[in-house]
Amino acid sequence: MAFKAGNLVQWNAVNTPPRRNLPQWWGYYTTDTIATVEAADYFNLNANPPTVIGRNTTWNIGDQIYCVCTDGVVELQITAISPNVTTSAGNANIPAGSITAAMLGANIVDLPALAAGVTPSHVVKFAGQYTTVGGAAAEAITVAGALATDLAFVQLVNHGPNTVSVSFAVMTANTLTVTYSANPGAGAIVNYQIIRAAS
Repeated sequence: MAFKAGNLVQWNAVNTPPRRNLPQWWGYYTTDTIATVEAADYFNLNANPPTVIGRNTTWNIGDQIYCVCTDGVVELQITAISPNVTTSAGNANIPAGSITAAMLGANIVDLPALAAGVTPSHVVKFAGQYTTVGGAAAEAITVAGALATDLAFVQLVNHGPNTVSVSFAVMTANTLTVTYSANPGAGAIVNYQIIRAAS
């Protein structure tokens, strides 16, 4: 592939006196890989005539280019512009998918960090879908970690062969018991959410 000037966006304007020779910051989106944009002469604009990007016809030494590639993100710095453009990696590359929840911590946003006006009274702790097996009007759904003080919300999404409705749902430790209007038989489906008071 090749450099496409149309995919380049200047983040600062420093090409006018007295800032003409200061480094510029650029954003660049490409369908190329990190290895391709890091290759020698990829950003070469010193053609004859030069390619015009924004109000500039060339790079400044020290310019920073933040490149979003198909396999991640890399920040490059222009280290030479004559006779060809040369870049070197600035900060460490960030491969696609390399930032995980484990790196950010289990609680990416914890409740104390929220403003008082947006702090929830409860949070969803468990959710799922359950298909009845039949035999009785009440069916127990195992929800490991659920507390008797949690609140359950149940929605019938398929009434099953016996055309039942949900009468009520009760929480006990590790169990959600859903009682139907009659024996649901095998095949009634409910979605459930179990919420817990925020601490």
